[in-house]
Amino acid sequence: MKFLKKKMKKSDDILKNIGNKTPFAVPENYFEDFSKKIVEQTAEKHVSIFEKTKPILYFAAMLAGFLFLFQFLTPLVSKQMTTNIASPSLVEHQQEQDLNNQYREILLENIDEESMIEYLLAEN
Repeated sequence: MKFLKKKMKKSDDILKNIGNKTPFAVPENYFEDFSKKIVEQTAEKHVSIFEKTKPILYFAAMLAGFLFLFQFLTPLVSKQMTTNIASPSLVEHQQEQDLNNQYREILLENIDEESMIEYLLAEN
């Protein structure tokens, strides 16, 4: 509590020394020149046509670049996919696997358990 009173007394002393004065001052003729400065700063500046159209030109260049890349890369990707899908070795391999699966199914359907056991025992 004493600490708080001490702090309050210090701040009161500081306020007495300063008084009601504001530490800030306005430069001379500030408000007289104020309106002139505002008008000068907000006056329209001459901007060239290039400066006005620069964002549109950048967008058009970017769009043209994307279209070029799309036109260039699309045939390469589709050609590669067609080559991989239609390659004879892949087609033949898939057909061979299908035949093997069909043979297995036919054999398993037509051979009973006793025949399989007899066959396996005869081999040994």
